[in-house]
Amino acid sequence: MFEKRMTLEQHQASAVIADPLRLFDCSLETDGATAIVLTSAERAVNLAKTPVRILGVGEGHGAPPTSITQKRDFSEIEGLALAADRACEMTGLSPGDIDSTQIYDGFTWIVLASLEALGFCPRGEGRDFLRDGRIELGGALPINTSGGLLCQGHYSGANLVSEAVRQLRRKVEGARQVANCERVLVTGEGDFHEGSALILGRNS
Repeated sequence: MFEKRMTLEQHQASAVIADPLRLFDCSLETDGATAIVLTSAERAVNLAKTPVRILGVGEGHGAPPTSITQKRDFSEIEGLALAADRACEMTGLSPGDIDSTQIYDGFTWIVLASLEALGFCPRGEGRDFLRDGRIELGGALPINTSGGLLCQGHYSGANLVSEAVRQLRRKVEGARQVANCERVLVTGEGDFHEGSALILGRNS
């Protein structure tokens, strides 16, 4: 979907997959792979590539953990909120300290719900948070700078980690590079709405 444009009319004309989701609300299942290499901080300093630090991690589960079709509140991602709290507690950071976010966007609505669950805006205010280019490149919080699962491809979310690393290494060519990127938050989702949060930092 690189450099392709979509109008609201094109979106609304696409096939309904599961009401209210249309074709363009669903991520692109993709054949592909991403390699993520983990090692100690001591070994990392001697490697050829600039290391990126894991600052904090968190995992959370809904109560009760249930499938997306059985959720009591479709718009709330309890597991992700818990995961983000744990990752932020580990790092001492808050949402305002994050330079870019790579959000697991299996469906369009998850972006709005995730921004709320992560604490970037209050519940019910996700759509207002998106206004005025806030999440675009050059905005206050660029998200899914490679296109995410909806536009780049659905590699089970591993491509979001790879993009975060590229951003922190400042190895992204052209306008996709987030200026002065120091900290990136990456999220993950599961079938029972468990959530994961990973905060990565630039090695200084």
